[in-house]
Amino acid sequence: MSHGIKPIRRVVTGNDAQGRSRVLIDSAAPGVTANTFKKGTGMTDIWLFDSCPASISGERDDGNVPFAFEPPARGGRLRIVQSEPKPAAYDPRRTPTSLRAPAAENGGRNLGARPPEFVYHAHSQD
Repeated sequence: MSHGIKPIRRVVTGNDAQGRSRVLIDSAAPGVTANTFKKGTGMTDIWLFDSCPASISGERDDGNVPFAFEPPARGGRLRIVQSEPKPAAYDPRRTPTSLRAPAAENGGRNLGARPPEFVYHAHSQD
């Protein structure tokens, strides 16, 4: 795949006229959006649904759609984000966005909570 993003294999199944399951698509997901600022990072859209419950019939490819960041108002988007790893010296206690549980909720003890992975933002000098 281009831009150094690892290809994501996507297997899409559907039902034939007799209601039997079959494979419709078995290939790399086509919805790849590379991060233009950092090689090897970006997003791969796997599937999109615009209503709940999601339709699971038909022959169309609901993973090969134009890129949009937000999900549909009444649906959702399955997306894999590839980012660079945290530096070896990363310490969440020194990150200003680190989440801490309030002492009152922990029996008076102030327990440091590990921040969610999405809190970390990598900055590059290149």
